[in-house]
Amino acid sequence: MIVELEQMSATELTPDDLEIRLQDIWRRSYAFYASNEQEKLASFLIRRGKAIKTTIYPSYSDRRQLYRTGLPPISGNRMIEIYPEIKDYLRTGDQYVSWNSDERFNFIQGLAELLSSIHQFQLRDPTNPSDATWRDVLRWWLNPNLQDFPTPKQVSAWHSNVNQNFLYRFNWGFGSIISLAIDEASGGQLVEPTLETWSSVGLPWIAFWMKELIAWGTLDPVAAYLLAKSREVITRPIAKQQAAIYYEQMQHLSSDERLNAVIIRDWTQQAFPYNPLEPSSRPPRNISAILRRDFSNSELYQWKVLPVEVGDQLFWFDPAGFKLAASQKPEIWKKSYLDKYDFVLDSNRRIIESYLYL
Repeated sequence: MIVELEQMSATELTPDDLEIRLQDIWRRSYAFYASNEQEKLASFLIRRGKAIKTTIYPSYSDRRQLYRTGLPPISGNRMIEIYPEIKDYLRTGDQYVSWNSDERFNFIQGLAELLSSIHQFQLRDPTNPSDATWRDVLRWWLNPNLQDFPTPKQVSAWHSNVNQNFLYRFNWGFGSIISLAIDEASGGQLVEPTLETWSSVGLPWIAFWMKELIAWGTLDPVAAYLLAKSREVITRPIAKQQAAIYYEQMQHLSSDERLNAVIIRDWTQQAFPYNPLEPSSRPPRNISAILRRDFSNSELYQWKVLPVEVGDQLFWFDPAGFKLAASQKPEIWKKSYLDKYDFVLDSNRRIIESYLYL
């Protein structure tokens, strides 16, 4: 509250002004109306607020930075302490595009180790049945084509480890670092970062993409963007193939500039233009079906089915591979419908219903 009040006022508040503002906030709080001890609780809030301002964190800059971390004071102060080291480390990634896979992985692993020095973001090894470390899991997640691991018994534990360690802890911690970098670059002003203003943050573009690499499980920023934005790129191998085309066309740019999100966005929009489906290009909402199984003794009447095109017919199978129905193929039918629509057999009405997949 203190930081936001001071930023909205564009000036540092005096203790008296702060007291008035805190009283105003208190009177608008749920606790003010719900509590039987409004005066006592109000005094707690106001006294603690004034103490933070005058005694505990008297420096406006310290308060603002701690607020930017989004962390409890112990972890937040530790984050501020190691921020210069992490910032210098990130700046070494300006040649990321020209590195091989091992160099890229080592860079991300090194960043994870730095963040792990903060208790809040300490990375943990997967639990049994796994003898692997979090580093093994991270390498597998970013290089899923490796053949050595995990074993079938380890897969579940490793996925859980990815979710807790990297998608949650790592990305949370890295978000705090970026928040501090934006705060430093803007001189403490509250600004909305954009793709066009990223360069002013003072970090290479790989820092911009770091959370996306972790989220999509790839070492390639362009591949991560394509997986997130392109409807035609649905697997990591396809994303890597398309990313290679991008890099080939952008060889005239510097290593860091090839990861410029504005350039990648514009190239993707040109390479994969989005054309919304016209009403006539969707499958019929209802397709008549001839049942191929007896459903008279079944309480269920709706079944998820998948189409298999054979000549002028469509055979409808459930996900387990049982043929449930057959239909005459509609006049307008595209194989791509399977990528964009769900199909449900209504055995009572003997029709196949199509729904846009969300």
